[in-house]
Amino acid sequence: MSRFYTVSSNAVVGAAAMDLALIIGAAGKVLKVHRLECASTDAAAPTSGELNFKAIYLPATVTNGSGGTTPTPAKQDQGDAAATFTAHANDTSQASTNSTAVTLWSGAAHVLTGLDYMPKSPWTVNPSTALQFALVTLPSGTIHLDMCVTVEEIG
Repeated sequence: MSRFYTVSSNAVVGAAAMDLALIIGAAGKVLKVHRLECASTDAAAPTSGELNFKAIYLPATVTNGSGGTTPTPAKQDQGDAAATFTAHANDTSQASTNSTAVTLWSGAAHVLTGLDYMPKSPWTVNPSTALQFALVTLPSGTIHLDMCVTVEEIG
């Protein structure tokens, strides 16, 4: 049986080269990442420019980043059990792996429109591996971001 969850954060000050989210696989479960979202929450329009992102698969021995938070994945069906996977959000020191990281996707979005990306087929995160949703660069000036990752947990 599969269950859907979201990992999110709100109004975080964007910094170049940060992990917006790190989705970490749990023992005995397979995860599918279905959607990545990120948008500015500033009341006044921020400095115009592009936000650059990457989705990176981290196989084997993942070292979590630091400087952010550990949000609780929110269940989309309130009758479901709590998620068994864990997540990090807004880490300014990025996660790493002792194996070869694989960039699954890289792209950009204009700061005024934000990002709403769904891969053609969901990305798989196996136990003891992770998916890193990274902000690579952003426009100059201060910007506040909302982020959301939709995850399916199977098993």
